[in-house]
Amino acid sequence: MWGFHALGPRFARYLTSGFRNWVSDNLVTKMLSYCSSDNFELNTTEGSPDLGELSLFGGLSPEQQRELLGYTQRISVTPGAKVFKQGDLPEALYIVLSGRVELIVERDGVATLEVSYHAGDTFGETAYIGIQVQPGTAMVAGEQAADLLVLDRDALLQMQNESLFLFAFLMMNIGREASRKYHQSLQ
Repeated sequence: MWGFHALGPRFARYLTSGFRNWVSDNLVTKMLSYCSSDNFELNTTEGSPDLGELSLFGGLSPEQQRELLGYTQRISVTPGAKVFKQGDLPEALYIVLSGRVELIVERDGVATLEVSYHAGDTFGETAYIGIQVQPGTAMVAGEQAADLLVLDRDALLQMQNESLFLFAFLMMNIGREASRKYHQSLQ
């Protein structure tokens, strides 16, 4: 079950980071919780993925999954709200727990739906790791909020300093996910 953390050091770190601006600019309805390795079970709405089903958690032991989860936060984004805009600098990578997020790319004044992300899908990781601007605008679609698991830049750097093995494994999983998406785009 997701537990609410007391206002601790990690919470203060997030509030003082650029993520605070992202939250207010993107109409996030509420912070559902900061993930805790003490409260690990991922009990969300029906149809939400288990951690073992998420590509970024693949190959990790349950203990390592709990540790990785501790670096993330869970948010709920209202329908129609933008997670990020085309041209934004990447602040985080995202995993959809529930709801639907659409990536819309504008070229020559024409907006085109590039892809829809559903429960279990990861997005934003290639711009995040490649330090490139976002290729499109990610917007919550449909009539329900989207619950997202978020790993921001500060948490990733903290992971690199605290758990180099976990950081390296995550980078390998991100590379695998990017490769899968690239190969799917060729078909």
